[in-house]
Amino acid sequence: LIGYFAYHYVAQNKISAEVITFDAQKDAVKVHLEVRKDAGASGYCTLRSQAESGAEVGRADFRFDGDATRVDKVVTLRTTAQGTTAELLGCHAD
Repeated sequence: LIGYFAYHYVAQNKISAEVITFDAQKDAVKVHLEVRKDAGASGYCTLRSQAESGAEVGRADFRFDGDATRVDKVVTLRTTAQGTTAELLGCHAD
């Protein structure tokens, strides 16, 4: 019974996302994310931005929860210098 519960919990709580668009500004990158998840599941997605040189200038986790299975959200990733990218590193369910 415990094995089934652990499998059910891992298999049923999924979260994924896709970067739709981004707008790089002087000290931040605004990122439009489309998040897909199981109803009631919660978790987070990690984003990062890099400068033109390739150096990482920002990284942050953004949380998503609630009953919605699809969430469109614009998040602001603060950067230490002008970012030129918005990269989704991955999403993880709690």
